[in-house]
Amino acid sequence: MESSRVDPNRIGWIDKARGIAILLVVIGHSFTTVIRSDSGVIMFLYYYIYFFHTRLLFFLSGFSYGISESKYRNLDINDLLRKKFKRLIVPYIAYSFLIYTIFNLMNMIPKLAAALENIGYGKISIINWSKGLISGSNVYSIHLWY
Repeated sequence: MESSRVDPNRIGWIDKARGIAILLVVIGHSFTTVIRSDSGVIMFLYYYIYFFHTRLLFFLSGFSYGISESKYRNLDINDLLRKKFKRLIVPYIAYSFLIYTIFNLMNMIPKLAAALENIGYGKISIINWSKGLISGSNVYSIHLWY
């Protein structure tokens, strides 16, 4: 059995802090207007998270870029774009499709379908899902626009 290797050039606290910041961004974007208006606790969390999460993420991302910038310096633009596509776009599409599948399965159950429709997550076609994915307006995964 092969053991996992840790990159010795990575700084653990930065990775952990970035993970927390990313999680806070996803949570913050998951609190839709309807959800926030129905719960004072959610509204408080939304404002609390939004107070610092983007600043923290940008600070840590810039700090990380400054540390790792030298490894990208020697890549030509095609290699850089290919690498970024694999790391950003492929997971975005895969996760969005997983969420689309889950929502479609939940929409097959009448009571859940009615509840989802009431909060703005009614069933959408694969064509509309695809258009939303490309335009950044996919109702199921709009919180991942970044």
